[in-house]
Amino acid sequence: MSIIIPVFNGASSIYNTIKSIISNETVSVFREKIEIIVVDDGSTDDTKNIVLNAIFDFQDFKIFYYYQKNNGSSVARNKGLELAIGAYIWFFDADDILLDDDIGSIFKHILSEKVEVIAFKNAQIRNNQIYNYGCNFPVVKNRIITGIAAFKSGYNPSSVCCLIIKKDLFYKYKINFYPNITHQDVELTAKLIINVESIVFLDSAPYGYIYNSVSISKSKNKSKYIKYQLDNLIVAKSLKDYSIHLDIDKKNQILKVVNNIVWNYIYHLFTSRSNIDDEMYILFERELLNSGCYPLTQFFETKFQKITSFIFNKKILLKFFLFLTYKVIK
Repeated sequence: MSIIIPVFNGASSIYNTIKSIISNETVSVFREKIEIIVVDDGSTDDTKNIVLNAIFDFQDFKIFYYYQKNNGSSVARNKGLELAIGAYIWFFDADDILLDDDIGSIFKHILSEKVEVIAFKNAQIRNNQIYNYGCNFPVVKNRIITGIAAFKSGYNPSSVCCLIIKKDLFYKYKINFYPNITHQDVELTAKLIINVESIVFLDSAPYGYIYNSVSISKSKNKSKYIKYQLDNLIVAKSLKDYSIHLDIDKKNQILKVVNNIVWNYIYHLFTSRSNIDDEMYILFERELLNSGCYPLTQFFETKFQKITSFIFNKKILLKFFLFLTYKVIK
């Protein structure tokens, strides 16, 4: 298995991330079958020296360091995939940790090689305490199913860090990370999981997601906020285009994802007006109408979506109510 860790200015956390992996008892047992690839995405802090220290301190493990010019985490992940030699791939973020939660079951599936993807939850950690669990989908646990069955059961594309994936799937389906977008995980996992023939969901949370109050999704920086919102439309368009090449059953599942992304984008325009100024409102509206993903399809998952679609899906009504929201009510 290849564990790929993209990092940018992660000097304060990368050592702890690596240590949490190699200090796991089960990982230690199988260390000959594991490599850790750190792809430094142009860090300007002491990341390189910290990783080299880790390589020196943990010489019993195969830890490799690769440096590239700053091109974003998507490109760093793709480079890690290119360098990896393991049959399975696990992407790790450079500020998260491995928890000792049923790691044995993961290696049981890896060694048997009977499944293409192993899925699990993440433990969301704040102030050293678990406060929530992510990627906890209403999908049957500990049973091998197909990707499309997972979608129909309630799987939603999300963090790639909660998946261990057979490497050859990336090449079989010609999938890699979309460069320079903030929602790269949703875009990739939707394309990937819809195609897999065997996936197992474990009822465990070995991935420790460390809450970061200054991440892009929580940033108050205007340009980052705008990019974060507009990237939703890039993902929606990419998935809509991808669905054209799928059979009707798979296509409909992907279009549901597209629909949810675009509906949430519109809903956000109404509910987050305190964060959106006039310039942003005009930009967000224009990009929506020109995205190639509007109007919405008929794949509504909730009654509320169906009700609001009467306004959302008619351009004149949508523009009128947005005008009221931003020019009159606000």
